[in-house]
Amino acid sequence: MELTAIIKKGEKQYVALCPEVDVVSQGYTIEEAIKNLKEAVELYIEEMGPPEGVGSGGMLVTHFQIKDAKAARARRRRSLRRTRRVTHPQTIDAKVTSPVR
Repeated sequence: MELTAIIKKGEKQYVALCPEVDVVSQGYTIEEAIKNLKEAVELYIEEMGPPEGVGSGGMLVTHFQIKDAKAARARRRRSLRRTRRVTHPQTIDAKVTSPVR
């Protein structure tokens, strides 16, 4: 069964994640992190059984960047305000004449 390992350098150790079964392990070297992850995944599958579709090759791993979390949050708020104006227009014929917030 072919699975994915995503490895990230932590403060003192490497952290390895197998996203197909959502199992995480760690080690002081990349090799140790992968070895420990393999063992943890084997134990998981032995106990829980393999989830449907695991190892079918349908996973895409990619990277993306964000510039500034505060700026992204502000853009999202502005977008939500515009959406509210469009999706909750003032009611003319009803007693309530202000937009729903």
